[in-house]
Amino acid sequence: MRAVRLAKRRYADLSGEGAAISGARWNSKGKPMAYTSSCGALAVVEYLAHVSMLPSGLMLMLIEIPDTLKIERVHSIPADPAAFTQIGDEWLDSKATAVLEVPSVLIPRQKNYLINPEHPLFGAISIIESNPFAFDSRLLSSITIPGATPPVV
Repeated sequence: MRAVRLAKRRYADLSGEGAAISGARWNSKGKPMAYTSSCGALAVVEYLAHVSMLPSGLMLMLIEIPDTLKIERVHSIPADPAAFTQIGDEWLDSKATAVLEVPSVLIPRQKNYLINPEHPLFGAISIIESNPFAFDSRLLSSITIPGATPPVV
């Protein structure tokens, strides 16, 4: 199976270091987790949800997850926002699988894949392609959000 990751150049790996710095939807601060998506378009949408301006210096990575790795799944979006982090942290701590499939909160029926860099089989997952990525300035140029900082391109 293949997944896609969009990240700043300094986090263009699967170490989970970026998510560990401040925590994210599925992990607490201090717990490394690499966030990937089922396709490039979803990776871009997920990334845009967390920035107030269009960044530069991004890398788009194609990730190979061997079919032999078992993938645990979360089938529905938790009603309680605190449950996301609890589910993710418990999964990380259990080391039951190296990959957790979770539903995208932003795009219904789409999937994100969380990778546990501390799982014993983590080494089987690899980045098979990595390319610089730049947002097209037309992407957000016509969108006005009251109170938001205009995108910097």
